[in-house]
Amino acid sequence: MTLGEIGLREAYSLNLITLLRKSQDEDEYHIVGVPTADTHVCDTDLILLFGKGEKIKRFIEVNS
Repeated sequence: MTLGEIGLREAYSLNLITLLRKSQDEDEYHIVGVPTADTHVCDTDLILLFGKGEKIKRFIEVNS
């Protein structure tokens, strides 16, 4: 799934700060430059969001 398909801003009124991706050989994360709508999101990625607490909670509820 891509960031565009998730629709953070449209569906949840949230803004993406950055995406953290887990390294393949280590338990470390690195920043995925400047993510675009075409950036694929992996199951192990961490999404750093900005928005109202209730909107973030809703996003987590829907996507857990």
